[in-house]
Amino acid sequence: MRKTKDDGNLTMRAFAGTHVVRLGWSMTKLKSRRVLGFAVHRTDHTEGEAFWLKGIKVFEETDPGTAQASLRSHPVQGFTWSDFTAKPGHEYTYRVVALKGQPSDLHEEDSIDITISTEVEDNGAHEVWFNRGAAASQEYARRFENKPPDTPEIAKAAHEWLSRGLFEAMLEFISRGLPPPEILQSFRRRQPHSRQQFRQVAQGAGKRTKQSRALRAYEVHAG
Repeated sequence: MRKTKDDGNLTMRAFAGTHVVRLGWSMTKLKSRRVLGFAVHRTDHTEGEAFWLKGIKVFEETDPGTAQASLRSHPVQGFTWSDFTAKPGHEYTYRVVALKGQPSDLHEEDSIDITISTEVEDNGAHEVWFNRGAAASQEYARRFENKPPDTPEIAKAAHEWLSRGLFEAMLEFISRGLPPPEILQSFRRRQPHSRQQFRQVAQGAGKRTKQSRALRAYEVHAG
């Protein structure tokens, strides 16, 4: 879903996927004078929550010394923002507020808001899944202390977080019958947990010839 809104002083566009909402805005040259940055407020109409989003860049003189800080106190010094904490099938209102003053005394000026809904991963006819890629690297490092995902004590949690449902949906798809060759080829990464789960899915589907053939074909390709 995508939406655009123009109120004269500020123009805003929003693009919503399943787990990410991308925001972009512009401001007239006259109104942008002495603006220190922009704060982004989010209202979740699905879960009944409302709060200022957080970032990792801060003003030196008001640095709270935390990993993240509210954009109301440490605004975005740019014209785009991506909300990676959005959830599928939710309705959100994003309000972008221009802040002026001093880092220790910020006051709100012009603002603009837009309401948009994220997509669902499975609408009954089609499924679209995305795992977490490079954009999530900082959050991964914070959440899992930057340990490799195969580290025994975090392996299960780390792989589930990185998968975000994609790996599980792929296994469910494979379990429906004999996968095409290109899917079998994707398992050549030689991840032990992947081979084991694939084997369990194929065996758990019963003694059907199609599943036995899938398992034998996988073992040949994956080694």
